[in-house]
Amino acid sequence: MNRAYWNRLAATYSDDVIEITAIDTDGVLVRTAERLGGTDSVAADFGCGVGATTRAFAPFFRRVVGIDFAPKLLDEAKQLTNVGNASYVLADLAGLRPPDVEADVGFCVNCLIAPNHDMRFRIARNIARCVRGAVAFVVPSWESVLRTYQTLVRLDVADGNELRATGRRVAALAAREVQSLVDGVVDVGGEPTKHYLSDEIAQFLADAGFLIDTIERVEYPWEIDLDFGTPRSKALLGPRTPWDWLLVCRSELRSRS
Repeated sequence: MNRAYWNRLAATYSDDVIEITAIDTDGVLVRTAERLGGTDSVAADFGCGVGATTRAFAPFFRRVVGIDFAPKLLDEAKQLTNVGNASYVLADLAGLRPPDVEADVGFCVNCLIAPNHDMRFRIARNIARCVRGAVAFVVPSWESVLRTYQTLVRLDVADGNELRATGRRVAALAAREVQSLVDGVVDVGGEPTKHYLSDEIAQFLADAGFLIDTIERVEYPWEIDLDFGTPRSKALLGPRTPWDWLLVCRSELRSRS
């Protein structure tokens, strides 16, 4: 991950970065935090950014610690935080040693997004060594990206455009945005971002030392990914919307130590 990029983004983070906790249509993340929480429990929010998830999950724990490697993001997080049981730690999650944090529950919300596999793997392994109980991972969905391109075609044709021309236009858009079809790396706001198939992220976390308890969707509105030309086109969409993957896991590494 590019520390300079994230430091530069700190001042406009809330405007430029979409926080999934803020757009989670069905409140899946907050319900998960409530279910995993407890008045005696300590939670760690790995890759906390400016602390939106740290603050959202704080009511369900005795204490919650946000961890990030970009000092300016943490400075912004501290300014935005007005809850007494939240604190922040500067640490490189991809380092050779895990951060000096111990927690009962962990959250890693859209942090495993670097294109580099080894970096992502070190992050996951370090988290596995820090958390005694459950860890909730949220990652971007590669299936959702593909479904969005398909939906673009469907909406354009419904608005009267010719199928072949629409297909070529959307294919050209995908060619500009998708940096690696095999690895699921997509340009998001100028930053190459890893997206996962559901089976892929389950295997990745298992390789990193986790037992998978559950996997489900965190859905968000179509408007985040699409601009609708007409109200009629939006009415053609079905009930399912774009999504990230949420996996609740337990660390085998920690249970063995």
